[in-house]
Amino acid sequence: FNQLRNFFNSNSYVVETPSSLYGVPINQSPLRRNGMNIISVDYSTQVPNPKQVLQKDGQLVVFGPKKDTQKYLDNIGESQNLIPSSASNSIRFPQFCQELTQNYIACVPAPDCLVGSTLAQTPQLSQSGINAIAVNLQIQHPSKMCNTPFKPNDMLLCCFNRADDKQKQLFYAFDSAFDAIKNANNH
Repeated sequence: FNQLRNFFNSNSYVVETPSSLYGVPINQSPLRRNGMNIISVDYSTQVPNPKQVLQKDGQLVVFGPKKDTQKYLDNIGESQNLIPSSASNSIRFPQFCQELTQNYIACVPAPDCLVGSTLAQTPQLSQSGINAIAVNLQIQHPSKMCNTPFKPNDMLLCCFNRADDKQKQLFYAFDSAFDAIKNANNH
């Protein structure tokens, strides 16, 4: 648990919503293309809805390579500082990260039926409220991670929408993915 919390904390940052993104839905923003997984908006433990509109003064908790986030902010002329949780002056951020890693984050083995498939080919995870944010505790640009085929024994670092039934969410997502793969192979 401590290793997971440390990994999450060292790769998570708070970013004020860039002014160029006020009023833009998350799924139409360039954030993910620029290496940022939005884990939370305003410290909510709910995985953000991709259609959620970004607001002025919003606090985005992002997970990903710091260099990608900093490069994006530099390119758009925003001067926000990224604050890793370990250096945050706000008590809210470390508490949020601790609650998230205790209740909403888990390392999950990729099931055999997904070996050879990619996250981009298995939307059943995100459709089930599960956001895969890393594979084998390796920080990768989201577009690279989404297009890299799973290998045997891969471990997914997942952020769940609900804390109470992670097993049920996983079962539903993996069962749906297995059915989709089976149907694709039959055609």
